Order: sequence, then C-alpha cells, then structure tokens
Amino acid sequence: MEAINILAILLAPLIALQVSEWLERRRDKRNRRLQIFKTLMATRATPLHLDHINALNMIDIEFYRDDDKAKCVVEAWKLLHAHLHDTSYSLENGKIDPNRILQWGDKLNDLMINMLHEMAKCVGYTFEKSSLKKTSYFPSGYGELEQQGHLVREGLAKLFSGKYAIPIEIKDGTIKKMGEI
Repeated sequence: MEAINILAILLAPLIALQVSEWLERRRDKRNRRLQIFKTLMATRATPLHLDHINALNMIDIEFYRDDDKAKCVVEAWKLLHAHLHDTSYSLENGKIDPNRILQWGDKLNDLMINMLHEMAKCVGYTFEKSSLKKTSYFPSGYGELEQQGHLVREGLAKLFSGKYAIPIEIKDGTIKKMGEI
C-alpha cells in the first residue's frame, strides 16, 4: 500500500503535465479551426479576398478527419474545391455562356453555405443555412471600386503587353491625346 502511495505521489505531476499538454493541444486545435471559420464568415461576401483563400487552403490541415464533424467539413470542402475547378459550366461550343456562369455561381454559393454550416457545427456554433446565406454584408460601393480597379489593371496589362495603344492625334505640328481640346 505504501508503494502505491509513493508511486502515485511520483506519477501525479507527470500525469497532470500530460493532461495539461493534451488540453492545450486540443484548445489550440479548436482555436485554429475557429479562426478559419471566423475568417470564412467574415469574407464570405468577398471570396477573392486573400484571407478567404488562405482560410480555404487550411481546411485540409486543420479539419483533418479525426472525428465525424471534422470529416463532414472536409467532405464539404472537397465538393466545393471540385466545383471551383469545374470549367464545364463556362464554355459551350467554345463560347462563354452567361447563364451557365450564373448557374456555376449559384452552385458555388450553395456549396460554400453548406461547408460553412458543417464548419459551424464542428466548432460549436448553430446557424441555419438560410441565415448564413442572407446575413453577409457587401456594400455596393466596394463592388464598384473592385470593378473599377479590375478595369484599370486589365487596361494597363493590355497597354504594357502591346494589345492596346493610347490614341493620339497630330494637328498643326503638336501631339494631342484623343479627347483633348
């Protein structure tokens, strides 16, 4: 009996340390998963945002299939990932079909909402899919800025690649840009 007490006294700190480390690893894992979920929720209206893309790319690592809830997240991510790489929606007879692009976007949104729903369950949140779909905020002004920025970048790329030139007009020996008085 005395040997058991001595053994318990010697092993208790080691066991406590192991339990503490296990709890810390578990808490860190949950926090990393929670950070991915929060990032995806915060950027769900701006899927081209770098934080959104980085969070998506961390799903395979942080939601590795160690339990059923995490497995559901990874499976939902696989479906979303496959859809992101599906080009069959964009081309028909070698031409872009706007209706098919809209269908692709609708399916993408549904797959994203499903994945966020599975992720919410995994990290301990309760959200309805309809709530996830309707509660993101994206100001129209931000979309206009993004579109204008895209047009500027596209124009500069065409200009620098030689596909576009700045139109000029020569009158009376002076060079004027088109549209100048």
